[in-house]
Amino acid sequence: MVWRYKLLDTLCLWGINGNILMFIKNFLDNRKFRVRIGTTYSNQHTQRNGLPQGSILSVLLFKIAIDGITRYVPKPVKSILFADDFTIYLTVDSVLEGQCMLQRVLDNLTQWSLNNGLKFSPDKSKCVVFSRLRRHQPVPTLHINGVAISTANSVRFLGLIFDKTLSWRTHIQDVRDRSRKSLNLLKVLSGIRWGADRGVMIKVYRSVIRSKIDYGCFVYSSARETILKQLDTIHNQGIRLSIGAFKSSPIVSINVEAGEPPLFYRRRQLTLALYVQLTSKITNPCCKIISRLPLEQRYNRAVRATRPFGLRCKDLLAQYNLSVPTMFPLQQHAIAPWLSPPIVVDSSLLKYPKNSTPITVYKQYFLELENHMKPRYVVFTDGSKNSQGCGAAVAIRDRTYKFRLSTISSVYQAELYAIYMALVTVGGIEGNIAICSDSISSLLSLKHMYSRHPIVQNIHASLYNMKNEGTNVIFVWTPGHSGIAGNEVADLAAKKATVLEATAERNMPVDVINYLKRKVHLGWQDEWSSLSGNKLREIKEVVTPWDTSYRENRREEVVIARLRIGHTRITHGYLMSRNAAPICSNCNAPLTVKHILLDCSRYSRWRTLNRIPAIIEE
Repeated sequence: MVWRYKLLDTLCLWGINGNILMFIKNFLDNRKFRVRIGTTYSNQHTQRNGLPQGSILSVLLFKIAIDGITRYVPKPVKSILFADDFTIYLTVDSVLEGQCMLQRVLDNLTQWSLNNGLKFSPDKSKCVVFSRLRRHQPVPTLHINGVAISTANSVRFLGLIFDKTLSWRTHIQDVRDRSRKSLNLLKVLSGIRWGADRGVMIKVYRSVIRSKIDYGCFVYSSARETILKQLDTIHNQGIRLSIGAFKSSPIVSINVEAGEPPLFYRRRQLTLALYVQLTSKITNPCCKIISRLPLEQRYNRAVRATRPFGLRCKDLLAQYNLSVPTMFPLQQHAIAPWLSPPIVVDSSLLKYPKNSTPITVYKQYFLELENHMKPRYVVFTDGSKNSQGCGAAVAIRDRTYKFRLSTISSVYQAELYAIYMALVTVGGIEGNIAICSDSISSLLSLKHMYSRHPIVQNIHASLYNMKNEGTNVIFVWTPGHSGIAGNEVADLAAKKATVLEATAERNMPVDVINYLKRKVHLGWQDEWSSLSGNKLREIKEVVTPWDTSYRENRREEVVIARLRIGHTRITHGYLMSRNAAPICSNCNAPLTVKHILLDCSRYSRWRTLNRIPAIIEE
């Protein structure tokens, strides 16, 4: 329970005074509470200490109250604080040596808690000795307020279970058991005649089951393959229930038919995505940790050792023969939001539907808009992306400026970059400037004053400087391909810019993540393309799902999935009953889906009536 006086005193030491301090004090004062048991209520009492439950401010005030706790943990002991979960740890060669150091820190923390009106719970505290040594480790004896802390083989922290050997076996078993219970929901929804359609089933699987498996997978992916395979069973069963595949269906076919990558590739995608996010945030401590790899040679010599996250990511990139492209660093806005000038976006032309509005009408309304604003310069910008590359362009009167971006850049980044270069081009010109763009999403993103997008931040900084120099910028949305001359010039220049030499090599982290995701997906595609002896592979070359797999009727979806995979109750039900493989009574050939649909003479009339082609690929 937080000591209110100490909390308010801490706020004063931080320089928080005046109305804010009085507001917090009044927020905490005069709080009443009662206890209810059944329908009986106790007398009303005044809450003299502690914070209100469920309030938005309570979390922040509690963090402030315990903020100084880390200063009572001297080196070499380290600490981690997240909300009310506090962890202290150190690395030592001797358990007894570590016991002495940790006990001194616990004594310091006990004194801190007494000074701040807080109390640690020995019952909820645990001690774990992490070691992969085969020999037995002595059990440390630690106390809080004279009460011994229990020693455990594992501990849960931020949703992950750390076992004493860091094998992740306990955590993966926990995820498997919780996910297995959630599979019952899919079983209820997967009725062949009345069940939910495939799209709904896959969404339920992703949100209810796969989300559990994904959480922390970039951490526990260091576990051995034999341990990780326990989750593959849950994944495969969830996909099989979603598409209605027969029980004997090959796992590779189930994943490809559903368009869901195996967990092996899924973990790789999420691991590389986190790696990109961390390396782009240069102020994040994790960026330095995963970038500096002083022990790389040591781990290269120890082949069987579990490699840290940074080295695992480096190995993945090397395996795909990739390198992380240069990125814009994600950092705080250089200009305070309250100092940035208001962003004016004129989107009045949006009220005219493009499909039903003649080009002459757009021209007329744009001229009226231009006469009303009377800008000194009208600047047109555009971005373009095709198979050759990504380009941006700026058109001002009779001049055009072309810029080629990185190949992996998105058209959204190209549109923003064109707007930014337009500001750079007209910088120093006093008066009104109108910048026209056909990307409404780019223009609306400029109004987000707290944006973390580096190009948007650069645009805000440019607008701030131009405002101080006497330049007023108005952004105008103009429909593309609507006969407005400046738009057409900028559009043509942006397309030409895609074949130039790259002038802007930096990329957004989200574009890099999508690029790496496509590369991992291509690895799955290559594995599928090289597969032989698979019935689905004979008719399906790509791993992405077919649109024809989605029907309004669940039964149709199940029938189509089983026919394509080649495993049905008629052809493979013998595997469940342990009987002999069925033989066609008419042709004396093995009974398969291909034989029934294409080869058996008994059904030739039905094939003709239903126009079934003789080639299975068709």
